[in-house]
Amino acid sequence: FVMGEQKVHASPVQVQGRPSKSGEAGPEEDFMAALKDDLNTPVALSVLHAAKSAINPWFSATRTAPPPVDPASVNRLFEKAMGTLGILLVPDSDWVMGIRGGEHSGRPELSASEIDRLVSLREEARKQKDFRGADEIRDRLKEAGIVLEDQPGGPPRIRRI
Repeated sequence: FVMGEQKVHASPVQVQGRPSKSGEAGPEEDFMAALKDDLNTPVALSVLHAAKSAINPWFSATRTAPPPVDPASVNRLFEKAMGTLGILLVPDSDWVMGIRGGEHSGRPELSASEIDRLVSLREEARKQKDFRGADEIRDRLKEAGIVLEDQPGGPPRIRRI
């Protein structure tokens, strides 16, 4: 998260209705405390979920009020989860698109930026009435497990199959 140096005086993230075990220290310590407690991954994951649920509405809003939790501590928490559990290593744009290509899927792997580039090329080909070229791009995307659903008056909907 790219945030200013604003100090937040908010209550710590709560997990399952309990206050943070670490007091004002933040969710990163709660996450590590759960893992140190006999590798209690359900509670560790619930700390991630609580932090995400606490900060996401603030990111979606106008941000005139202070955030409910310190964004820097949430960022450290997710970095800790990536390094400790090896999760969240796939770029978020790939999760949104549902991209799972690679050597084990039998499908070519396309990054989100490559998909965007191909969709733009297809749109340009359609504008120039190069329907054969547009169909070739659509077929290439379909081989990678991506289906384009044309929408009237707008960009196509991109769906993973």
